[in-house]
Amino acid sequence: MKKLILLAMIALALTAGTMVLNGAGNTKAQTTCTDPAGCVSQVYECFNLQGGRDQPLPDPRAIVRLITQNFGGDAVRVRQARQMCELALKFPPGSTPGGTAFQTSIFECFNIERGSDPNDRYLLTTANFGPDVVTVRKANTMCEEATKANAAGVIFGSIDQPRVWECYRLNDGDKPNLPFTLLTNNFGPDGVTVRDAFMMCEEARKDRPTAAGVVSIGEPTGNVLECYHLRSQLDPKAVVTLNTTNFGSHQATVRNAIVMCEPAQKTPLFDLPGGDDTSGSD
Repeated sequence: MKKLILLAMIALALTAGTMVLNGAGNTKAQTTCTDPAGCVSQVYECFNLQGGRDQPLPDPRAIVRLITQNFGGDAVRVRQARQMCELALKFPPGSTPGGTAFQTSIFECFNIERGSDPNDRYLLTTANFGPDVVTVRKANTMCEEATKANAAGVIFGSIDQPRVWECYRLNDGDKPNLPFTLLTNNFGPDGVTVRDAFMMCEEARKDRPTAAGVVSIGEPTGNVLECYHLRSQLDPKAVVTLNTTNFGSHQATVRNAIVMCEPAQKTPLFDLPGGDDTSGSD
């Protein structure tokens, strides 16, 4: 009965992944999607942030506790802002989203220090890229929902009920290397190549101590994103003002798109790196 638990978990997760793929009208092989409307999905496109000479990117140096559904509480230090992620439509080259309307949603992402290192194996399943067995490693990024004001003062996004993501580095992620078009409300279409999976983000609650007591935002829902490096054609060079609930507002320049994060299902795999068997069975 060696590794029966692991094999059973993989079989169940693969079956669930197949249901997700069929239900969404997508398949792992992006070129087999015959209905362009069924191929459209919502993802986050993440852009580098660049500070100006007089307004450098913020470095809060704030101690917070991030609480996720699977990994518990994680006391970390929030450091410099690094990226801005914006909700986008993703569709295969040669198709169009057919005028699909969607809300603008924005996150500002910060480096974090002293994040935990679960070193646990999971099966991540996305609608476009199918099952991916990965090892979840050290948490190094926190993303907080933000509003964005453009040069004309028009505000996009909302922080009425802000959400938070804690993001962990991945080992052994898949490398789709597939072309797509990403479309954001603010920056238009971007022809990209989705490269290797390198990060997993899990929705979290953030507790921050203040003089008035602990301020909490977000909820540990268990929602998960699998994030991939991008090769992108888009560099907006747009000056914006970002505002978050905890860290206030600052001006930054939105530069080249480098990451795409896609909703995923996460299933734990009860084995150890290296294939050690702990079942006690021969």
